[in-house]
Amino acid sequence: MSIRTAMEEAFQRGEKIKEQILHDVMNSEAMGDLMQNEYFLRSLSALMNTKYELKKAIRTNLKSVLKIFDLPTRDEINTMERKLHRLETEIDGIHRKVMTARLAKPAKAAKRAKAHK
Repeated sequence: MSIRTAMEEAFQRGEKIKEQILHDVMNSEAMGDLMQNEYFLRSLSALMNTKYELKKAIRTNLKSVLKIFDLPTRDEINTMERKLHRLETEIDGIHRKVMTARLAKPAKAAKRAKAHK
């Protein structure tokens, strides 16, 4: 057995054990008691809000850093991508019109030549 195979099998066993422990904890009487405890629920809510506020602060600070280094943000890149796609579509449309016009010119010239004879 290779080291990689052994590691993958150990990882899979570890994941199964983790799932079982999580299942047991979530279905335990202690977890039920916690979910009924108002103080615990308020604390959990505050933790979730803090996590959201932290992510918001990190995002704001990251935007400032990107601006300092003159790098675009994800929103700016997405906007540029949409504009680029729109321009590509317009160019394709113009190219089709030009090609249609080019193909039509020889046909029109031939009709004129016949009409003049």
